[in-house]
Parts: sequence; C-alpha cells; structure tokens
Amino acid sequence: MRSPTWSRYSLFVLAALVLLLSASLWKVRRQRRQIAHIQSSSLTQRQNSQRAVALLFQALWADNHQTYTATTKTMAVYGNDKINTVAAMTHVPQGFAIKYLSGDPRGISSGFNQRWAWRKESAESPMTAYAATQRNATEMTAERFAMMLENYGAQWTGREKIGDRLADVVWILPFRSIDGARGPAKCLWIDRQTRLTLRVETFNYQMRPVMDSTLSQIDFHPKISEAELPPALKIAQVAKNSPGMAQDMGSDIQGVIAKTGGLAPPEPKELPPGFERESVGIHRTSETGASPPAALSRYTDGLNTLTLFAIKQTATPKAEPVKSGTDKSSSGVQMCDFGPGTLVMRDSGSVRLVAVADLPPQTLCRVLGVSPTEAINAACPPSPPVGH
Repeated sequence: MRSPTWSRYSLFVLAALVLLLSASLWKVRRQRRQIAHIQSSSLTQRQNSQRAVALLFQALWADNHQTYTATTKTMAVYGNDKINTVAAMTHVPQGFAIKYLSGDPRGISSGFNQRWAWRKESAESPMTAYAATQRNATEMTAERFAMMLENYGAQWTGREKIGDRLADVVWILPFRSIDGARGPAKCLWIDRQTRLTLRVETFNYQMRPVMDSTLSQIDFHPKISEAELPPALKIAQVAKNSPGMAQDMGSDIQGVIAKTGGLAPPEPKELPPGFERESVGIHRTSETGASPPAALSRYTDGLNTLTLFAIKQTATPKAEPVKSGTDKSSSGVQMCDFGPGTLVMRDSGSVRLVAVADLPPQTLCRVLGVSPTEAINAACPPSPPVGH
C-alpha cells in the first residue's frame, strides 16, 4: 500500500496540474477574446469609415444640386480676433449668393454662378465681377472630392441634433502627417433626411478650431429673384467692362505670362505630400488695374489649398540685414500665422513670392526654397491658441 504521505503528494501534484491547465486555458481564452475584440473593433471602424464615405458622397450631391435658402451663422478666427457673422444664403445648382446681415461685412453681398464670382458693396451699389474660372463649379468640386478621398480618411461618429434636425456626424482627418502639423481637419453634421450639410467645424494644421458655420431656417422650396442671385450671363456681361480681381486660366501658362507682362506662375521648390497643381491664373493687385496683375499657381490635396503668387515689385526692395552665421538666402523672408493658416513671403530681386496655405511655416518656407531654420522677419506675431 502507498503511504498517506505519497497519496497527499500525488493529490497536490494533480491539483497543481489542474491549476496550470486551467490557467493555460484561461490565458488562451483571454487571448482569443482580445483578438476577437480587436477584430470586432477593426470591423466596426471599417464599417463606420464606409458609412462616412457614403454619407460624404450623398452630401456632395445635396450640397451642390439642391435649391434652398437659409440663414448661416459663422465664426471665423483671424489672428487674435474672432469674427462673427450672420448671413442670408441662397443656393442653386452651380451657384450661391450670400448677403451679410451682421458683423464686419454687414451689407455686402457676394456669390458665384457657374463660372463667375460677383460682389456688391451695398444694396444700392452696382454689381461688380470679382473672378472667373475656366471650368464650372460641379467639375472642380468633383475633382477635389476625389483627391480628398486619396489624402483624407472619413469616420462616422454618431448622430446629433442641429436645431430640430437629426444629423450624422462625420470627421475628415488626414491620412499622412506633415512635420509640425496634425491637421487640417473638418467635422460635418449631415442632415439625415436631405443629406444637406447643416454644420461644418474647421480645424487648422495645428488642430485649432478656426471656423464654425451652421445653417438654420432652411427653405427647400424658395422663390428666388434675379436680384438675389444674378444670372451667369449678366455677370459675364459686367465682366466685359470690368474683368474683376482674379481669373482662373486652367493650364494656360503662356496666357498668364502674357497678361502679367512676363511673370510666370510660380513653380514650388518642394510640394507637400498629396498636393497636385489645380490651375494657374492671375490676380490683380488693384481694382483700377494701375499695376500689372500677379501670376498665381494653385495646388490642392482635395481639402487644403496652397496658392503661390509672383508679384512684380515697383522698386527693388532693400536688402535686409543678415545675422551672423545665417544663410543670406533667407533675407527678405516674412511669415504670418493668420488663424486659418500661414502666409510666407520672400523677396527675390524685383519679384515678391507669396505662399498661402493651411500648413506649418517651415513647410511653406521649403515650398519657396528657403531654409526654415534661418532668421525670419515676422510680418505679424504668431497667434496664441484659441479656446485652449
């Protein structure tokens, strides 16, 4: 017979083995649960992303093809200032008009119809043509939307009420990061019934909120007068006598050179990831046309826009003093953080180059071919974070 001591030892070993086996089974089950949770979360994220993209497609159609009037309330950040406005909006396919009811631009009306932008300083003042594009709004919007989906991800995060309307909330965030940037990004509230975008919150490259715009009092069956939204033919007729401040010229580089007296649209030294040239054109530096217009190149990644200007100086700018140990190529460089983005200027002989985009200053410096680490003349001090 086995001794009681051996029996007790055998029972102890058996119990230990059972515990070890149980622990192993528990560990395996826990790992399986974790993997299942990860797979489930990944599946949920994919489903939310697919839902978000589908909503964006529907909102693209609704925002560009529906006819409606509405009141729009907007907050925009410029430097240290917040500008609040209320405006009456009229929207039709390929066209819209805005009349400001309060805020700094109160009384001003402006809009766009097919290929023509217009502006009125007051109800009594005559309409002026502001800008012309080579392609219609629908074509340009569709191309930008396709580019946006290549460079930005979309995520559905739930539903919220905007006034008395239920809306789907969709975030748009960049796929890739740029040094010094976390954005830009947008959050959209898309009406569940009509798919119209009811609210847009915009964040700059630092992920600071820089604009918030909300629609209310929407009428989907309005009666629209010609005074509210001038026909495209009327704007084109006005543009014959007053060509406006800006003209988009597609890919016609030689046409830009001819209109600017020899200035070619700027070619960047380096492009940020995802950006492609959208068009070239001109922008007049005075409404009277006393000075030759600036040449411009416009680039986009679908959501963000980078515009480069070449402006002929009336006099050769004085050379700025250069600090010891710095590269003289940085002389004459100025930059300004104005809230929605950054502006960087560089004087190069008799031409001033300007880059404007919602990108970090060092990125725009590289676009203009200067070192971001060298001495910089600040055109205005950097803005402190808003709302933080």
